[in-house]
Amino acid sequence: MRKASIKWMLFTVLLISASLVAMWAVQFKAKYQHDVFRADHGNKQYTGVVDENESSVIKKTLNKGKPKKTTKTNKVNPVDEVNPVDYYCNFPRDNDIFTMQEGVGQKGWKLKQVQILIRHGDRAPLNYAAYNKFRVKPNFCNIHSDYYSEKYKLVSKYRDNILKDLYTDGAVYFTHPLPQAILCSPGQLTVFGALQQLHNGLLLREAYVQKHKLLDAFMLNETIYVRSTHVRRTYQSAVAFLYGFVPDYHFKKIPITFTNSPKFCENHCVCPKAQSIEKLVKEKQYRIYVDRQKKNSAIQNISRIVGIGDHTGQQIDSLVTGYVCKRMPLPCNKDGECVDPSQLEVVMKEQERLNEITRLETPAQNLALLVMQPFLENLFNQMKQVIDNKEGHKKVILYSGHDLTVTPVIQALGLPDYRWPRLGTRLVFELWESTTGTHFIKIILNGVEVTGNTSFCPERSEDCTFEAFANYVSNIGQVFGFESRSAACRS
Repeated sequence: MRKASIKWMLFTVLLISASLVAMWAVQFKAKYQHDVFRADHGNKQYTGVVDENESSVIKKTLNKGKPKKTTKTNKVNPVDEVNPVDYYCNFPRDNDIFTMQEGVGQKGWKLKQVQILIRHGDRAPLNYAAYNKFRVKPNFCNIHSDYYSEKYKLVSKYRDNILKDLYTDGAVYFTHPLPQAILCSPGQLTVFGALQQLHNGLLLREAYVQKHKLLDAFMLNETIYVRSTHVRRTYQSAVAFLYGFVPDYHFKKIPITFTNSPKFCENHCVCPKAQSIEKLVKEKQYRIYVDRQKKNSAIQNISRIVGIGDHTGQQIDSLVTGYVCKRMPLPCNKDGECVDPSQLEVVMKEQERLNEITRLETPAQNLALLVMQPFLENLFNQMKQVIDNKEGHKKVILYSGHDLTVTPVIQALGLPDYRWPRLGTRLVFELWESTTGTHFIKIILNGVEVTGNTSFCPERSEDCTFEAFANYVSNIGQVFGFESRSAACRS
């Protein structure tokens, strides 16, 4: 009786909250039809739309324009994107909830588990050379700023609830769960980075919590497991994602555990063979840099104007992450020469080309397999626990990592996506059970199903079985002529 009463109270609270959110959404959308971010660069603009509403409100408001979802997902090439800079910055958009392919299975199938790997959200650049030269104050990491409170209501609501939890709880955490520096330190999560993860969480709440009921509100700690690298921006990204994903999220309900490795390899990180292969891969990358980037006029021009290195990695960090993703005009030198947006598109495409040339060769493929095998094996083990109905199995698992996590996973899966992982990337592994009891997996990258592009289920005519994934992971050692990955590492 008491449980029923609690459920009724929760339902009432949620109903009232939904009504208030809906009322706010109407008022807010009337005032700001969209929050449009613009970075003006000459005659060109980068534009992104941020949606401020709960996913359920978005769904109801825009339902008339929603395309019908089919039980079969069309195979989409993940490389088909227009603007590589806009793609990388990952400005959340109104229609994301209608184009996402998470949670879509065959008729009669049951979703048993999801494992979600995210890259942290937008951050300050790692190198401040361009900021220092042009006297830029990196003031986009203070979630207490009136600017964010007035412009992004979702962010202010998130901030207030997290702070209330923090002060009520009284526990000491390894770092503050919110980005709150007056001036960003290098690599720090920005407020917009938190907003990206709130957006991710809300989207996947719609797919997995509202639709498939994967979370038990009364047993959250027993149904969800969260692991983050021991870095402030990944921890804060995980908190923001959980706030969007979990209805009535509170700190103490879902502990976050930590790993010291961006590869999530836990006790299996040491691999001498991988180290020797990595040396070969870096030598290849350097040759490409000399042959292509040192001779690329756009890259060299940017280096001259800004006074930074002529490597695409540094230019993406300093200018794309540092300026465009912050909606700031690109810098101009004392002679009035400015970096042009078209030059940054060249930089992004050159980085993609470098990745493609490198990864299509055997050493880089082998490196990804050796380095990420422990993580893939962990994915397999978590799925197997669900299939075997083992006590303590989790229905939702979140891994909060970096581009250094996402990139080798994409490569180890054999996916033909050579772009630098976008800020706030999400890579989802779904485990499904068919009406006959057979288990299948689906892999979704940034809302697009890519299962059919993997090495173990290429061009599939049937859906990808769990067995195919299991065989792929367990046989990685045989790629090197050994029975196991550990034996290959010692070779």
